[in-house]
Amino acid sequence: MKHVFIKLTLLVLIVVLAGCQKISDDTVAKVGKFEITVDDYKNELSKRFSNKESYADVDSSLKMDILNRMIEEKLFLNEAYDQDINEDPVIMGEYKKRKEGIIGDKYYEKNVVDKVISEDELKEAYNKNKEEVKASHVLIAYKGATRSRATRSKEEAKKLANQIYRKANAGKSIKYLAEKYSDDPSAKQNKGDLGYFSWGKMAGPFQEKAFSLKPGEISEPVLTSFGYHIIKVDDKRDNPRFIANNYDKEKLALKQRLYKGVQAEAKAVWDSLVSKLKSDDNFKINDEDIKKVNTLISEKLKKGKIGIKDFDDSEKSIVLSSWDNDNCDLGYILDYYGQQLSSYGKNLANFDKLKKVVENFSSSKIIVGIAEKEGYENDPDVKVDIDKLQAITDSRMIKKVEQILVNNAIKIDDEDIKKYYEEHQDTFKKQAEIEVWEIYLKDKKLAEKLLKQAKSGKNFEKLAEKYTEDKYYQKKKGYLGFIKSFSRGDISKKALAAGPNVFVGPIKYKQGWSILKTGQEKPERIKTLDESKGLARSKMKTEMTKNRKEEIKKELHDSYSVEINEKILGKI
Repeated sequence: MKHVFIKLTLLVLIVVLAGCQKISDDTVAKVGKFEITVDDYKNELSKRFSNKESYADVDSSLKMDILNRMIEEKLFLNEAYDQDINEDPVIMGEYKKRKEGIIGDKYYEKNVVDKVISEDELKEAYNKNKEEVKASHVLIAYKGATRSRATRSKEEAKKLANQIYRKANAGKSIKYLAEKYSDDPSAKQNKGDLGYFSWGKMAGPFQEKAFSLKPGEISEPVLTSFGYHIIKVDDKRDNPRFIANNYDKEKLALKQRLYKGVQAEAKAVWDSLVSKLKSDDNFKINDEDIKKVNTLISEKLKKGKIGIKDFDDSEKSIVLSSWDNDNCDLGYILDYYGQQLSSYGKNLANFDKLKKVVENFSSSKIIVGIAEKEGYENDPDVKVDIDKLQAITDSRMIKKVEQILVNNAIKIDDEDIKKYYEEHQDTFKKQAEIEVWEIYLKDKKLAEKLLKQAKSGKNFEKLAEKYTEDKYYQKKKGYLGFIKSFSRGDISKKALAAGPNVFVGPIKYKQGWSILKTGQEKPERIKTLDESKGLARSKMKTEMTKNRKEEIKKELHDSYSVEINEKILGKI
């Protein structure tokens, strides 16, 4: 660990500002090489005190507890970097993959989504969100329509839809028609009722027609990719979720909603763009090397599941596709699949499937490379998402260094367990149990009558089978088995108090009354060592983990400098 710079107690933070490098005004604390910014701190405060507009009236000790926890996390993060966990191939491989996804998504948004959804359409959708429509529909699908299982032709679907429209217009209930004719899988349950929806939730032609109708009006058949719809508008109202003057914040969500209606057009734009970029970069796929990898993986699969460790550097360096200044080798694909590689092994042993994987991975790599060159990492939205990703990655690093420093340092053998058991026997008690039969009834007088019959010699199990209103235990002739004091509320307590082989009741239980017959009793006892081993190990590990973590915290406090900007802290 690093040279001791400033010592701190575990719970009381010493504020050290004098003689130290000045902390910037947007920083609450500096912990080793990491900072806790004002925004970081306020974000954590907001999670704990979400109902507060200001934190000035929050108890200072509660606020300090939050800062202490954040400082401890940064202490562990410093240690993680010093132990080179920031180079861990699994953690950083996941970070790289997700970061590329963030950059690639933004490139797709800018170069595809923004091409098929204009700013005017977004603003129109935003304004139309002021209103919600409640509608019902009947869907008549045809062979080839989206998610359709219908076998009828498009012409037959149109003819049937027109017949249903005429019936609806003549006064036949849409709910009845939907239940009888609709190809919407949910129609059997909701009878065609779609509830309230805002603009952008439905397919384009459907919503255009629905929003144009007045309550009570029924549309002629409307064609979408799903088939023909007969739509009835039931109601219109102001959208309770609409916020005025909030367009910029809603823009991305609007794009995502409108995108559902233009996916086919977006795919065409994307395919054309990718094809052009590949051509510009002289992309070529290496069929012979793909066949070589097919054979290689097939051989490895004969020995069982495969992982990255089963491939040497020369195998990982097999180039499956190439383009100007870059390529996609087997190692890139293996790293992407990571720990999930065993699930995809068979696909990679198939030529056509592997070729498709190579084409997709290559396209992604080309796009990300172009996006990085064009500075997409500096896009404000991308920065926010990458910051969130970094926070997730930091948490994974902290968890791993805790595993190394804390969990891996804990060793428990049988002798340790035996000693712990002997020193804590009172904590390994097996509670008293008693065997119970029950008759549960809503009628107290009937319960009293049956209790008298049982006491006079009537067979309790036959009475339970005939009279109990607990259907589950009726099949068991009222037999509850052995129960502990906490198993069944007052029933358990009174049965144990009464003792073995007696009748008890009536006892108030839930919405009725119970009468009981008790059987054998198993008194409380200390469990044997063999019975207690698992629990003893768990308790020992919990205690040792807690103690070890406190020790490590003290060591880290001694190993890394901590400076707190008291002036800024006092203003938050």
